[in-house]
Amino acid sequence: MEALLYIKGDRVLKTGGSFEATGTIVAAFNNTSGDARYVMEFDVPPGMLHIYTANQLRVLPPQAVTEPCPHCGRKFTTVPLDQIGVPE
Repeated sequence: MEALLYIKGDRVLKTGGSFEATGTIVAAFNNTSGDARYVMEFDVPPGMLHIYTANQLRVLPPQAVTEPCPHCGRKFTTVPLDQIGVPE
């Protein structure tokens, strides 16, 4: 059974693939094969849920700031790239 690297409430960045997004881990579990899976609730659009593996996620550091865009009002998160952590 794969160890769980993230816990409920962790703020994360989804990386890779065709997009990046920020959100909060709302569930962490092992599937029937024993692989770790994480449900991330997106910041934008609010409430959207996706299931990811650990290698698709990175911890957002405390310095990350989520704020509304001054032009459109949509939320975005800023963080220095060298501050994005990988779970240990």
